[in-house]
Amino acid sequence: SEDALGEIEALRAIFDQLITAVSEDPPSISIKIVPPEESGDAETRKKFSFCLVVTYPPKYPEQIPQLRLSNLRGVQETDGAKLVSELEKTATEAGGAQVVFGLIDQCKEWLVKYMATPQDMHSEMIRRRKAVEAAAVETAEAEAAGGRGQDGTSCGQGRHPRDGGALPAVARAVRGGAAGR
Repeated sequence: SEDALGEIEALRAIFDQLITAVSEDPPSISIKIVPPEESGDAETRKKFSFCLVVTYPPKYPEQIPQLRLSNLRGVQETDGAKLVSELEKTATEAGGAQVVFGLIDQCKEWLVKYMATPQDMHSEMIRRRKAVEAAAVETAEAEAAGGRGQDGTSCGQGRHPRDGGALPAVARAVRGGAAGR
């Protein structure tokens, strides 16, 4: 449609190097989505990107474009699939309006949030693992000290291996998990 071709030309003017033609019939383009410069340091930004592939239907914008992601970098497939669902919902709610520019913005905003999330989750996982490992070491030291903790006191009811506590199980899990890494 003329609407699709007009939108593609406008997008090319705006996104220049980030947009490539995939096919002419049906019109299909690929837009590389990268984090904006203000969204973090250059090294972190390099780790995250993907291409939004848009295929325009004959009756665009009355019909929504077909959307998919490719060349995922730093983005899990399942998370990318969720993003496509969100984009399709946005396109449907637009009700016959040209939507691709807005979908590109939505992708950029999503990527900035996504970049922050894995880093925070990773840090939290490391913090928790260290806490569990520290508890395992404390339990082992208590066993070696004859049931006394580092401060010379008893570990308390339900915590010492002789009491059938949970910490020995945690220690075994940590040791087992470390062997599997």
